[in-house]
Amino acid sequence: MASLAEIYKKADYIVLALPATHETTHMINSATLKLMKKNAVLINVGRGQLIDEDALYSALINNQIFGAGLDVTEDEPVSAQNPLYSLPNVFLTPHVAGQSREAKENVALEAAKEITRVLNGSQPKHQVNN
Repeated sequence: MASLAEIYKKADYIVLALPATHETTHMINSATLKLMKKNAVLINVGRGQLIDEDALYSALINNQIFGAGLDVTEDEPVSAQNPLYSLPNVFLTPHVAGQSREAKENVALEAAKEITRVLNGSQPKHQVNN
């Protein structure tokens, strides 16, 4: 298994799909961005707090990394004044996958299944609080 530093140094694409916790907040910052390859693309589909956006902006305008795809930002909804909007090597998309009709139906169905499991004396399959 590679360390995060090794991943930052060797990866062409880095995809973040993590929750925002004390340990992950600003895990991508000026120091980690400096480790990345010049052709690296950073993709965040987790939480906006994972990336220090000021550091990312600086890395992008100084060609430290090639580009970024952000489905989430530090402040949501993203402001039209966010400087990342002005960069040609950044793709910003709305974080709305959970807003589709299918997603909402699936959430309701899974919640009902969990309630049924618990009422029948079984352990929930997707317990959140351990």
